[in-house]
Amino acid sequence: MQQKQSLKTSFRNFIFFFLFVICVAGLSAGLIYLHSFFLIKNIQLNSSVIPSMFRGTENLRTKNLLFTSEKEIVQILTLSNPSLEDIQVTKQFPNTLNIYTKARLTIAALEVDDGYFFLSEEGIITGKIKKNEHKHPLIHYYQKFSYSTLQTGGTITYRDILLALHFLEKSSTLGLVVDAIDINGLNMILLHIGQKKIIFTTEKKKELQDYQLEEIIKKFRIEGKDFKTLDLRFEKPVVEL
Repeated sequence: MQQKQSLKTSFRNFIFFFLFVICVAGLSAGLIYLHSFFLIKNIQLNSSVIPSMFRGTENLRTKNLLFTSEKEIVQILTLSNPSLEDIQVTKQFPNTLNIYTKARLTIAALEVDDGYFFLSEEGIITGKIKKNEHKHPLIHYYQKFSYSTLQTGGTITYRDILLALHFLEKSSTLGLVVDAIDINGLNMILLHIGQKKIIFTTEKKKELQDYQLEEIIKKFRIEGKDFKTLDLRFEKPVVEL
């Protein structure tokens, strides 16, 4: 009798164990299927950036669209593409990721030791090049940076260079085509516009210099005049006709 009871108990335990194994196997298979089903397989890039120059997508193909947040995806892509100004992503289930990007606008090239840095208005390095093959206004700085010191995505923090970029952008909005910028000291920023020159200073509020420049340019255009040199370093700008 006891032997029969023991056999029944063993059989019942075997059935429970068998069912447990079936459940675990089924659950594991289901999770594997879900992971494979939602694995990022298709990446749609909507950008002016050349696809071959866009980095980081290879790191996404091991990610599960269901369990990876859009914020995490943006962080991965931002680290791989520091020269981009904005990256947005949208999920398209089950396995497609749409990426929208906006490239930073390069407005100048900074001459450095053995090459050039391309700069955005914010001073962010958007690219590097060894040869002078570009159409951007060239900044000549009295202190040469090392080409290998900073990488694409890094930021130039020197105040005089940032002000030069600001005044370059301001001049461009007024229709002035700047060819080159000389920063020969700590307080003078010289913009070359064809045969004309505009001199700014780091010792005077940029907003005031912006205003004075705009007023003078507007006045000269109304009167049909032009200038050779416009010096904004002083309280009252000095104009050479």
